[in-house]
Amino acid sequence: MNLLSAASSQTDDAALALLEKYELTMLVPMLTLQRQLWLQIEQEPNPTSFFKWIMKNISQQMQEDDEFTRILFIWLVMTRYTCNLS
Repeated sequence: MNLLSAASSQTDDAALALLEKYELTMLVPMLTLQRQLWLQIEQEPNPTSFFKWIMKNISQQMQEDDEFTRILFIWLVMTRYTCNLS
């Protein structure tokens, strides 16, 4: 599973790099959000700090989006899985 998540992450990073290059990130806002969440988790893995960051930086509209919930769940599971491997 770790290899699968790494490959998926590299694909997402490549897609996001292209979107940023052509200033098209607004077409796939969840991809940008996904990277922001991951960077925040890496920077501050404390759940309370992470929750506060979400409440401060992610709009209410985005928080209510089903896609946001899906992305958040996936990244939290991946983070938990990765931490248990170490």
